[in-house]
Amino acid sequence: MTEVLVSKGLEKCFSSPGRATGQRIKAVTDFNLVIEAEEIICIVGPSGCGKSTFLDMVAGFTEPTSGLLEIMGEEIHRPSPDRGVVFQQPVLFPWLSVYDNVVLGPKSRGVKPGDYRPEADRVLKSVGLEKFRDHYPYQLSGGMKQRAQIARVLVAGPKLILMDEPFGALDAQMRINMHELLISVWQEYKPTILFITHDVEEALFLANRVIVMSQHPGTIARIYDIPFERPRTYAITADPRFAEARAEIVELLRAKPEART
Repeated sequence: MTEVLVSKGLEKCFSSPGRATGQRIKAVTDFNLVIEAEEIICIVGPSGCGKSTFLDMVAGFTEPTSGLLEIMGEEIHRPSPDRGVVFQQPVLFPWLSVYDNVVLGPKSRGVKPGDYRPEADRVLKSVGLEKFRDHYPYQLSGGMKQRAQIARVLVAGPKLILMDEPFGALDAQMRINMHELLISVWQEYKPTILFITHDVEEALFLANRVIVMSQHPGTIARIYDIPFERPRTYAITADPRFAEARAEIVELLRAKPEART
């Protein structure tokens, strides 16, 4: 399987105004991970453990202090179209229609409309927005806005999709709907996804592997291979293995650092 993302010995430090000159805070340390093509990798961990910092480095929003971070063999230094981001709070241009937001990537790269329109139409249908293509963001619910964000990254065709707690602001039923939508989209397009979440059940339902991060400074405490076949439905949440994995991960997240092995 193709290695899409490689992180070796990754470390990120920040300077602290309240500390002596030259002293720095480690946010992420010794972070080693390989993500292969078509995987959904979910990262869970305590608040402030560095989950979003790692995603920001992968996105190119901030550079590592040390270590190696590569996408498809190319070192990451800045944002690029080979990575698409779905944020927790939808980032859509309010003056553009759903369709124009969705095709923003290829359009900004100078792709001819005739070349991207068929794929955009297909993606809008896949995410259930084909009837809302001419609507504007203010006319959409929170779930619809997230569907539009997902559609936009799919049409842009990145090598890796980054999702930073994208469903955290939605109510419980809408989150379930979005989980099922994401699984459906994955079945159809087979994107590689790095997904950040606080929700252990969300991670278990979506992921091929769940990465559990330690408390600050963040590193990988354990990696869980998820045994459930795809396509998945919410019936797997009744499987005893699901409950066992959830309990084990929650216990690991609650454990004091010295208690982890």
